[in-house]
Amino acid sequence: MLPTVAARALEITHADAVLIYSYDAAKRQFDLTEAIGIDRNAEGAHLAIDEDGSVLGEAAKGGEPIAIPDLANAADHLLRDVAVAAGFYSVLVVPLVDQKGILGSLVVLRKSAGEFSPALIGLMRTFAHQSVLAMRNARLFSEVDQKGRELASAHITVQQQADQLLNWNKSLEERVEKQLAEIERIRLFWRRKSRN
Repeated sequence: MLPTVAARALEITHADAVLIYSYDAAKRQFDLTEAIGIDRNAEGAHLAIDEDGSVLGEAAKGGEPIAIPDLANAADHLLRDVAVAAGFYSVLVVPLVDQKGILGSLVVLRKSAGEFSPALIGLMRTFAHQSVLAMRNARLFSEVDQKGRELASAHITVQQQADQLLNWNKSLEERVEKQLAEIERIRLFWRRKSRN
């Protein structure tokens, strides 16, 4: 799902690179999960970005995209340093959020400095909302699929246990029949003996 989202974002924005960060609520950090148009070796320090004090956290908290038209003149932050070192000079951070919470952030990078048009920002906001729906649906499908596999596995286990129980019952019936036959033989033996 994420490679498709990143590829479509790159196509829509005509940017040079797109990064997708997933959000880890337990750690309160964004983890890089997808990258297009940037050398993975250049990613280094921004594989995990803390929510607090980051442009990703700020965008997610406000629920609105943040455009930085010229990274060279932007406030100091980890994403800026890594982006400039990789040859990018403008960034658009689009939060991937909904009423259930933060899923992550979509980061659009351009090699040239310059404003992002309000129309493009609005389009990316809409794209992010649709992406969040698709991501939630993909997670739900994955959970349902996993539950289906667990149920199938449980069914197999129950079937195996039922088969074992049937075999045990059959074995028990055979032993009871043998014991009853033995009891009958002994009864007949004592009966004959008592007549004699």
